[in-house]
Amino acid sequence: MHGGGHEHGAEVFTRGVQANIGMGFGVLAFSVAMGALFAVVFAVTYGRVGNVSARLLSLYVAGGMLLSLYVVPRAEVPGQPACRQPGRDDPATHAAVPADGRAVRRRCSSVRSISVGSSSARLGAWNATLAAAGAYIVAVAVVMLILPTIDETPGPLRDDAGNIVYEGFPADDLYQFRLFSLGTQVVMWATIGLVFAALASRLPRRGAAGRSTCVSEVVRLTLVSHAMTDAMAAGRFPTDEPLNAVGHRQVDASIELGVTERAYCGPEKRTRQTAELLGLHASIDNRLADLDCGRWRGDVVGGVRPADLAIWLTDPTRAPHGGESVVELIDRVRGWMDSLTTRRSRLVAVTHPSVIRAAILVALNAPPKSFWRIDIAPVSRTVMHFRGHAWTLRSSL
Repeated sequence: MHGGGHEHGAEVFTRGVQANIGMGFGVLAFSVAMGALFAVVFAVTYGRVGNVSARLLSLYVAGGMLLSLYVVPRAEVPGQPACRQPGRDDPATHAAVPADGRAVRRRCSSVRSISVGSSSARLGAWNATLAAAGAYIVAVAVVMLILPTIDETPGPLRDDAGNIVYEGFPADDLYQFRLFSLGTQVVMWATIGLVFAALASRLPRRGAAGRSTCVSEVVRLTLVSHAMTDAMAAGRFPTDEPLNAVGHRQVDASIELGVTERAYCGPEKRTRQTAELLGLHASIDNRLADLDCGRWRGDVVGGVRPADLAIWLTDPTRAPHGGESVVELIDRVRGWMDSLTTRRSRLVAVTHPSVIRAAILVALNAPPKSFWRIDIAPVSRTVMHFRGHAWTLRSSL
């Protein structure tokens, strides 16, 4: 039998092989090629599209490539199964050229939109994203208007005499083919994005200054203890008192805190004043409040019943003053620290020695009984980094 003047030769691979091993090998080879293209796009965009983590960017790139490389091109030129061997006069031969041209042009459009987004940092992340999306939409619209409409639905297959030997693919077959094709693409790109996201913590990250930093370093946190107060000098349980004269002299706005993207402080006067003297525009966060000493507030340590004081210093689950226990404070600080790990940034928090002790225990996963074995000096700095899934404690001058 002849189709379009082309004589069929012997099959190199049987239909059974093509439908099983051949199909699987083809999808695997195509997936590897698309994975390489994905890696190129990721390398171009990473560090140039705003403050987006490597894992999240992997999912964004995979979804964008699915849309730009398959969904958008197939919206105008749907996929079809191979129903014949195209010959010189086969209309499918002529239809394939502009269809492939459309796909190539859409891929070029997506690359142009990526370049717009990556080269428009001065616009801000949100505006650059809108500009890139707009550039892609305009480019695709122009291509769709310029190129002619192609009807690629497989028609009847005729022999050399013009007799119909195959009526063509029924609509149900085309629907099933296109549905399974879409499913294959979704599974492939989802696998690429998820696997790459899982491995992203091992990749080097380019910072804004071009230096290499660790992808998994999500946040750099500097904890600053507030300056001296009269309660600290007299050995009293604190109230909401301001800094004393010594405290004002301790704080110097020239103290080096490094690059700060966001600053926080506790709600008390002593932390707010310390932040102001450091030149920080700090947001108040109640989770950075001092340990609540209940009815002991304002009392000297020597005036507390020795038995109650012993319970408080040895059992972190107890609060004989009726306020907050050490364990409750640690849980509060842990929740605050967990909220900082969603985005990479450099933070400064002006707070209390008790809060810094709790943060150190959280970072080291140390037992609450170690709370009172940590000394925090006024206006001291404690630096922590979040890497991967854990906090690390760093020394500070």
